[in-house]
Amino acid sequence: PFHLTGKRKEWAHFLKTIRVFLDNKGYTEVTTPHMVKAGAFESTIDTLKVSFSQGTQELHSSPEIEMKKVLAELNQPIYQICKCFRDDPQTPFHAIEFSMLEFYLPKAELKEIETDVVELFSQLSTVPVTIKTDSVYLLIKSLTGINLEACTDTNTLISEVKKKTDIHLGDDDSWSDIFFKIMIDVVEPSLQKEIIYLVNDFPSIVSQIGRAHV
Repeated sequence: PFHLTGKRKEWAHFLKTIRVFLDNKGYTEVTTPHMVKAGAFESTIDTLKVSFSQGTQELHSSPEIEMKKVLAELNQPIYQICKCFRDDPQTPFHAIEFSMLEFYLPKAELKEIETDVVELFSQLSTVPVTIKTDSVYLLIKSLTGINLEACTDTNTLISEVKKKTDIHLGDDDSWSDIFFKIMIDVVEPSLQKEIIYLVNDFPSIVSQIGRAHV
C-alpha cells in the first residue's frame, strides 16, 4: 500500500483488525512462497519473472494455489495477507505490486463464507455498509443483454458481444479473455462505489480450481 504513505499507523490498524477478526473466527494465519514455478493459471494474467543464479521462476499473482496445498494438509480454516504481483499497466485500479487477503473455510456452504465477508467489511468500515449479492450471469445479462448460458462457444460469445457492446475484441481472444473484458469494460464500471458487491456463480471455464456454474 505505497499510496498510504503518511497513513502507516492507519494501515497497521487495518491489518490488525483483519487478523483479530479472523483469529477470533478460528482461522489460522499461514504463509506460502511468493516465488513459484507458475505465478498464475489464468491466460488473462501476466506474471513477473524472476531470474537468479540457478534459473528463473515467477512471482505469484495470488497465493491461491499454494494455500490450497496447505488447506489439503491442515483441513481447517486458514488465511493469509501477502504481497501479490501482476504485470498490469499502472492505473488507479491496478498496480504491479499490491496486498491481498485470501481465506478459506473448508466444508462450508457459500452462505457461511459470505457471512464472514460481510462481518469483516462491517468491522473494517467506519460507516454502515450496504451489501448486495449478485450472480455474474445476471449482472452481465442486465447490463449488456448477453445471456452467457447461451454462449457456450467462443464464436457465439463474439457475435453477441459485437452486437450488444462496444468492447474491442482481439483476433486471438479466448472465451475467458472475452468474459473478463465484459467484466472490466462494462460490469465493474457500472457497480455503485458505495455498495459492496458479492459476485458469485462464475462460469466453470474461468474457475478452474473452484466450484462454479457449470
